[in-house]
Parts: sequence; C-alpha cells; structure tokens
Amino acid sequence: MWLSWIIANRRDPGYVPLNTDGYHRAIKQIPYYDKWKKRNVVLSRLCHTCRCLRPLRAKHCRICNRCVQYFDHHCPFIYNCVGLRNRIWFLLFVTSIAINCSFTIYFACYCITIEGWEVLYILGLLEALFFCGLGWILACTSVLHAAMNLTTNEMFNYKRYPYLRDKRGRYCNPWSRGPILNLLEFFLCSAPLNHEEDVLLEDSI
Repeated sequence: MWLSWIIANRRDPGYVPLNTDGYHRAIKQIPYYDKWKKRNVVLSRLCHTCRCLRPLRAKHCRICNRCVQYFDHHCPFIYNCVGLRNRIWFLLFVTSIAINCSFTIYFACYCITIEGWEVLYILGLLEALFFCGLGWILACTSVLHAAMNLTTNEMFNYKRYPYLRDKRGRYCNPWSRGPILNLLEFFLCSAPLNHEEDVLLEDSI
C-alpha cells in the first residue's frame, strides 16, 4: 500500500510538455482557417497557461497547474493527479486500502466479540468501515472506467467533449474495443496517443 502510494504520489502522471512548437504554430495559423468549426476545435485545445496544444483526452489541472494526458482526476489522497503514467499505481493503492481495511474490520469484530465493546475497538471499527467503503468504491469505479476505456473526468463530463459524440450528438466512445481489450490497454499501455492518430481521429468525428 505504501509503495503504491509513494509511486502514485511521486510519479509524473503524464504532464504535457510546456511551451511547445505546436502551440505557437497553431496560434499563427488560426486566422487562416477557412472553417469556423475547425478553428473552434483548435481554440478549445489550446492551453495558454502551459502554452501547449492539448492532445485529445488531456485536461488542465487547476491544482497542479499543468495539462495531464488521460486526465482522470486530482486525488487529495495521493496529492497528485491521476493520469496516464500513474493510474495503475492509484488503482493498486485504493485496492490495498480496501483489502487492509477489510481485514481490520474482521479483527475489530473478533476483538469486540472476545473482549467486549472497548472504545478503541469501536473507533477502529468505524474508521475501518469508512475507509473500506471508500476504498472499494474507488477501486471498483476505476476498474469499471478502465473496462469502458473512459476516465472519471470523461465519465462525468462526456456531454462537453465532441469526440465522445457521433454526428447525431449521441454518446459514442471511439476508443472502446470491448472490456477485455480495454482492460489490457489500461494495464499494459503507458504510451500517449500518437499525434497523427490524434489529428486523424478528430477529423473523422
């Protein structure tokens, strides 16, 4: 648990490079775009704080003040964003908490049965119940989102992102390839989406 917490806390979650050439090229090319739709798409992906052209599925974190690839959420428990490069360690961390607290509940109940309702046993049981529930909720939702190939941010804000809607405006996830392949990608893939594939995918939406 502590090992996964340290790695999730210290590891780069997938920060987008600062002050990129793509940002400056996009700024210069905006007046020459013929289609307003394309211009709006480019403007929505520019981050003037990081001075970068955000890849699809990236988002600027106000707390870290950086754009993060595959931004899931900013977690106060690990004091870091959850993104492309530390999402597995976050899952291991919350799963470890859930398992540890499940054992704590068992031993607290066992001690209460043997020695009675001592104050320390009751406090330990209440604390374990709280963190056990929280840990299992976070672990299960992380696995669910991974099986759907969505981030928590996309799950709650899918209506805001045009790449998660088809031409008729209905929800459509172009990255989902089925639960098994999605989970394999979550656990095995740590490389960002290729920029050319990014552009082609957005042009096709």
